Amino acid sequence: MDLAWRTCVCSVFQNTNIPWEHAIAYIWDVKQYGALPLGSYITSEYSTMIRMETYAYNLQPVHFDIAIEICELHVCNKPKMNAPVGRYRNIL
Repeated sequence: MDLAWRTCVCSVFQNTNIPWEHAIAYIWDVKQYGALPLGSYITSEYSTMIRMETYAYNLQPVHFDIAIEICELHVCNKPKMNAPVGRYRNIL
């Protein structure tokens, strides 16, 4: 766990910019030694102000007739899920 670089072994912290359970526990533990408060480790994109700006205007409905035409022009395949096969291996 590196709080300065906001990285973690599980890579959830660096992928989502939100500290995961063990990162939160670590932040709470080192807070007594002068670490920053928990909110400073969460990116501003998840703030209430950004969320309110995002939904301040009405969302336009999706026109399915246009979406169907686009799918007819292009092949719409199911998404490829690159999930690893087998058990998770701890690299520590």
